[in-house]
Amino acid sequence: MLLRALTFLAVGDVGVVYFARRILVGRAEKLLDTLPEDPRTLARWRTGYLVIFAVSGSIAVYGVMLHVLGFTFSQAVPFFIAGFALTLFFAPRRPIETR
Repeated sequence: MLLRALTFLAVGDVGVVYFARRILVGRAEKLLDTLPEDPRTLARWRTGYLVIFAVSGSIAVYGVMLHVLGFTFSQAVPFFIAGFALTLFFAPRRPIETR
């Protein structure tokens, strides 16, 4: 029962990561194209990535929690992989210059 609940929670967290990237970071990146030194936009960009990294890390923590509570390592590994993959996939990238 706990494994299913954490799996559904992790799937929901993947959605949170996707929308945080799209809404917080995406909008901030568009604004930073025109105003690269705007402190409010930079703060929004930073906040978006902090949310992404925190939620991605929480998925890995779900795996640690399952393993500590007695679940097998093979049941916890997908959470570790998902957290690590989300961190890599949604990491900050250098902007591509279109000039």
